[in-house]
Amino acid sequence: MTRRPLELIARLIGVFALVAALVVMLRSRSASPARNAYTLTPSALSDSSAHSAVSELSTTIARTARDTVRPNLRVTLSRIPDANVRSALAVSRAAGLAVAWTDSTSAAGLAVAATAEADPQGGTVIHAVGQSSRPLLVRDGASLLDSVDRTSRREPNALVLRAARLSGNAMAEQGASRASVPVPRAATLRRILLAAHPGWEAKFVAAALEERGWQVDGSLLIARRASVTLGAPLSLDTARYAAVIVLDSGVVGGDALTRFVRQGGGVILSADALGAPSLAALRPASIVGARPAVPGALLTDAPRQGLDAFDLRPAPRAVVLQQESRGGKSEPSIVAWRIGAGRVLASAYRETWRWRMEGTDDGMDQHRRWWSGLVSAAAFVPTDTSVVHRRLLTTRFPGSAAPYADLAARLGPPTAAQPMRIATPSGPSRIWLLFVVATVALLTEWALRRFRGAP
Repeated sequence: MTRRPLELIARLIGVFALVAALVVMLRSRSASPARNAYTLTPSALSDSSAHSAVSELSTTIARTARDTVRPNLRVTLSRIPDANVRSALAVSRAAGLAVAWTDSTSAAGLAVAATAEADPQGGTVIHAVGQSSRPLLVRDGASLLDSVDRTSRREPNALVLRAARLSGNAMAEQGASRASVPVPRAATLRRILLAAHPGWEAKFVAAALEERGWQVDGSLLIARRASVTLGAPLSLDTARYAAVIVLDSGVVGGDALTRFVRQGGGVILSADALGAPSLAALRPASIVGARPAVPGALLTDAPRQGLDAFDLRPAPRAVVLQQESRGGKSEPSIVAWRIGAGRVLASAYRETWRWRMEGTDDGMDQHRRWWSGLVSAAAFVPTDTSVVHRRLLTTRFPGSAAPYADLAARLGPPTAAQPMRIATPSGPSRIWLLFVVATVALLTEWALRRFRGAP
């Protein structure tokens, strides 16, 4: 009588094991649809050489060569992969893998650009941008250059800096992601043409630029048919001149300047040249009044307030590059716009030589750097077309300068995070274990029945 409860328990265990094995088998099939979902290991995604990624991708493609359903490769990225890994993923997509990626990088929009500064003393200007969720770091191959952290704000992190010398590449980093561009070669600079009447302003503007390293030609108009020359002034052309500085009215024709600007040259209109009727079509701002100099300001930390200046009204398409704060409000002092391929700058200041001669001990250096900065902002600098053409011929993607955009261009936009439902080896082992349990239980039940003589 005691064997029948044991027979019942053994039978229930066997039936339960069989049902559980069936459930595990069905769930295992639904979790691995057509066995076509794959991923890459974190080490393969972080290997800059892409050897591990290529090996894993090659294995995956070979394994799925006979699949009737297109295999699916899904990766979750905690950092933007290096260029070689991005290329490998793009090639795998072209080979038949349906590549999808989930963005966990917090580096959307990361990009960096480096341009040679138009200055005789050289230098590089770096522009970097990234999202505000993480600090943005800018470095070269040797050290950290600068950083910005706007994680408490909603606007993107953005950074512009000037560096005299850089080692290796210019890089912007956000978290573990990095954008990188080669440091450009030094800019090829042409001469500067100065058009003015003889006077202190013309003399010291030319001196400041030559001390900085610019080569200055000049045509200083004395009378209608008489002029004093600096250097060997020739006709206006971007093949010889990078920029023209006009300090007075009536010293140069408007048609010649317009033609020069449309070719790509730069023009700086300063002081009384802003009121020349012949240059009205060129100037990015008009004169609406005058600002007298603040007595003693030349000896303060705001020396430009000690200069006489015009009140300017920027044209609708113009951009204000510099403002001066007076009486609680900001007045535009440097205004610029584009005409054709060139740029025109308007400077409101008059008799800037006083800054050099009557300012502080470093007034001469400040005056020199300020005028050189104006010329750099407007000067024509020939583009290194060989680099541009080589880039266009080799790829149509943004590359490492904008790695997030490059990744999206190669693989498409990121998708929402989804759990990977890939069958694991534990599924089959559980099924066999359940079958063993069911077999043992049913055999035990059969043995007990036989011992008591039941069929």
